[in-house]
Amino acid sequence: MGVLDMLRQREKSLAVVGLGYVGLPLAAAYARHFDVIGFDVNKAKINKYLAGEDPTEELGSEALRQVSMEYTSDEKELEKAAFVVIAVPTPVNGDKTPDLKPVKGAAEVVGRHLQPGSIVVFESTVYPGVTEDICLPILEKESGLVCGRDFKIGYSPERINPGDKVHRLANIRKIVSGMSMAQLFLRRSSTWIYGVWFCVYYEAVLLWQMPVAWFTFWKSTWGTRMTPADLAEAAKKKRKKAKA
Repeated sequence: MGVLDMLRQREKSLAVVGLGYVGLPLAAAYARHFDVIGFDVNKAKINKYLAGEDPTEELGSEALRQVSMEYTSDEKELEKAAFVVIAVPTPVNGDKTPDLKPVKGAAEVVGRHLQPGSIVVFESTVYPGVTEDICLPILEKESGLVCGRDFKIGYSPERINPGDKVHRLANIRKIVSGMSMAQLFLRRSSTWIYGVWFCVYYEAVLLWQMPVAWFTFWKSTWGTRMTPADLAEAAKKKRKKAKA
């Protein structure tokens, strides 16, 4: 049984790690379809959510009270999840360099409780290489699992504009990437990422290479008009050019 099937049948949960202005609306949207675990290390924030208060003001307290999900700061609860979305903030240091401590810390927490067969998708905005070169080794070290064999990863950078009441989570074009074309496109794949994302987003640009440098290229050139065959051919040409 694939991850999407387990989520739909509520045999497994979907976890969102980081319940800020990005993670909270995303978790709430998924809670309409699956059992969702909303995790944050900030216990005070979790207590506010449990009381029906939305400090982010992205969802609103009234809407928050209509959401049914598990709010927790207990990282052991993540063991119930087969699909994990990391949506922690990516602040900037005083010298304008990115502060990766939150995303590294989230990868450590998730890795400690990562289950075989799971999918981890990074929603946090990071520069090219962070997902595969920094976060992936952390997941493998903490879990003792091997990516590609025991679990899969993906990248889907957040596009939330705080306070924007027009361009909301459900009506923005979303970039979704995975480790392979099967992971993105094949319904029979046990790790069908797009099937999970489509429950929330109506339009997505699908990419099977994760480096962020590819994203702008795909979107600006073809957007959602690309078919899987188009993507495969374009990727093949891109690899040949890189080797030349």
